Amino acid sequence: MKIWILIIVFFAIGMSAFSQWNWLNPKPQGNTLNKMFYLNPYTAFFVGEHGAFLKTIDGGNSWISYNTGISGNLNSVFFCNSDTGFVAGSDGLIMKTLNGGQNWNILNSSTTKTLYAVFFINSSLGFAVGDSGTIINTSNGGQSWLLKPVAQLIICMMPFLHPQIPVLLLVPRGLF
Repeated sequence: MKIWILIIVFFAIGMSAFSQWNWLNPKPQGNTLNKMFYLNPYTAFFVGEHGAFLKTIDGGNSWISYNTGISGNLNSVFFCNSDTGFVAGSDGLIMKTLNGGQNWNILNSSTTKTLYAVFFINSSLGFAVGDSGTIINTSNGGQSWLLKPVAQLIICMMPFLHPQIPVLLLVPRGLF
């Protein structure tokens, strides 16, 4: 009988200790991050699986996690300035924020294909690319998007050549 009482006491203490756990590593969340965008040396944004959106304004010393309100994957992020930004992801999802990521509005992208990259020349003119050769563009800050059909290609945006000049890589499906 004493053993049973001892087991119950250990179980109760263990349950009490485990109920106080919080996420430690990686902070501030544990979803896979898919893409990052640096606005300047101090301000950066990350997006990832399950609608993950992170922001730093101190060069990465601390991170703020904002709720995007979606459970799908976010594959790309682009900010025109510290307030106006766009994300793209699963099922043709494009969202826009006007307050640095605190609140998001879902835009009608005119596609249900997964989008892998979003890029803006200025706050009005933007492009998004994705699966099956999907290319869409907007000339009104994302209020409407026009589908530009292309052959069956996998499209990736490669902004690493120059941050202001987007380069599209068109790869025939099945090559990789």
